[in-house]
Amino acid sequence: DAARAVQAALGAALGAAVLAPWFVGDIAGQSYSITAWCAPLSAGRWRNRWQRLTLGPGMLAWLAGITRHSAADVIALDDRVRAPLQALASTAAVDDLTRRRAGAALDALERGRWRPRSVVAHNDLWWGNFVQRRRGDVVAPPFRVIDWAGGSVAGTPFYDLVRLCISLNTGRRRFRRELHAHAALLGCPPAQSLHYLCVARGDRARNLGEWPEQQLAATARSCLANVQGVLEP
Repeated sequence: DAARAVQAALGAALGAAVLAPWFVGDIAGQSYSITAWCAPLSAGRWRNRWQRLTLGPGMLAWLAGITRHSAADVIALDDRVRAPLQALASTAAVDDLTRRRAGAALDALERGRWRPRSVVAHNDLWWGNFVQRRRGDVVAPPFRVIDWAGGSVAGTPFYDLVRLCISLNTGRRRFRRELHAHAALLGCPPAQSLHYLCVARGDRARNLGEWPEQQLAATARSCLANVQGVLEP
């Protein structure tokens, strides 16, 4: 359902990369879905490196297109922004620096210095969730994205970008360029990407599911540290 909703929200061009199911159903109480068969990206060292170099720019361009196409003002600030930030700040496993950043985001929100926006988000966008376009499929781009269970048509910006850049090993210069480009599309200073990352991790803190708190805290710390390193001159 999430894949189909995202595909519809993105339109034909951007939505072509979403691997939505052909058919879904239930057998003996177990749900299943049928999608087009797509080959995984290579696990071989040199082939994998080549694919990252050749496919990575297209993946980043596709993600920037999503931000450009879907950016919208957040209306329900209490549920969509305040509550996630409060949840992150109160998570026992979170370190003091992450907690302070969540507090800074709340302060910026209350003082009117930050006007949060939403975008279509995958929420787990890393190299392993990309597959190759199936043979005979000539619709661009040359990749498809799987695992949309956590996707949202009104998700939090920047988290997908950070996860993808880390996964692609883009390098600091390219990472910085992409971060600034997304900030420009959202109409905010690049430093406010830290606020958005806190919201994304706070939303996960409210819906841990099978995520241990320690893993949540480690992911939040890693993402924030990577972005802080890119923001510094």
